[in-house]
Amino acid sequence: MILGDRFLLLECAVDWMTATAGSGYRANTICVRAAEYVQERSSEGFQVKSWFWNGYRGEAVDGCSWGKREDGAIIRLSSSMARRHWKSMMVFADNVSRFDVQTTVLDREGVSNLASNAMMKASENAQVQSGIVTTKYTVSTPDGATFNIGSRASDRFLRLYDKTAESEGEYPTRSWRYEIEYKGKRAYKVASDLLVQRREDSGIHNRIRAAFNQYGLNVTGEEPSFGWRDAGIIQATDDQRRLEWVRRCIRPVVGRLVEAYDSETVAAALGFTLYPNPDDLGAIEWYSTQTLGSE
Repeated sequence: MILGDRFLLLECAVDWMTATAGSGYRANTICVRAAEYVQERSSEGFQVKSWFWNGYRGEAVDGCSWGKREDGAIIRLSSSMARRHWKSMMVFADNVSRFDVQTTVLDREGVSNLASNAMMKASENAQVQSGIVTTKYTVSTPDGATFNIGSRASDRFLRLYDKTAESEGEYPTRSWRYEIEYKGKRAYKVASDLLVQRREDSGIHNRIRAAFNQYGLNVTGEEPSFGWRDAGIIQATDDQRRLEWVRRCIRPVVGRLVEAYDSETVAAALGFTLYPNPDDLGAIEWYSTQTLGSE
């Protein structure tokens, strides 16, 4: 693989955390903080729902779910919410049962399938050849290509996958993610070690690089420097996704109905009222055909 300027480092961060605390001050604090996180996410345009799991009762929103039961509290953080708040939750957690770290790179040339390349390279590894370590390569729609090392049930699971496809285009074309999923006691240990490191991004990158190197795989791109900042990928909110769905699926249908009937009839069917522009009585018809008509 060609390294260097070809690959741009986009992200290097914690991507998932599942933490619990027993009843008492720690559990209560997790619940209070989690409720604040949910409100924060709601104000950003994400929908809040009730959440029930394994006896826990609480709330869920994109990137955060939490609940409480008699013996304590649980919180799950993912993606940008994990990056923002995992350290705060680590302070109050009695245990961490899952902890994921990731680094994402952009292939500027965009000509290679890094997951396929990794599969071929890893097949030369003695542990893989002997069957001690299992690997799996898959290609699917819309998730793209993925290469897994190890078992999902083990305490360490490695993945390399097409983040552009998996995120439905939120990441630039040919963005690839290297990820490690830790579970059990190993998850808590890794989170504890990372918490006290001076530089979180560098610590994550070194850990990911060392893990993939065990199977003869290079992590493309450079280590994050002191002046490095992540790409600031903005995730679409629930409302933005709904609006895009309306644009793609509903707008053409409404356009055809306007042609078959008229804009006032269609607006009434949708529960809206069209008001004329006093300065231009033709404004209603112009607005409806230009904005609601099919492309």
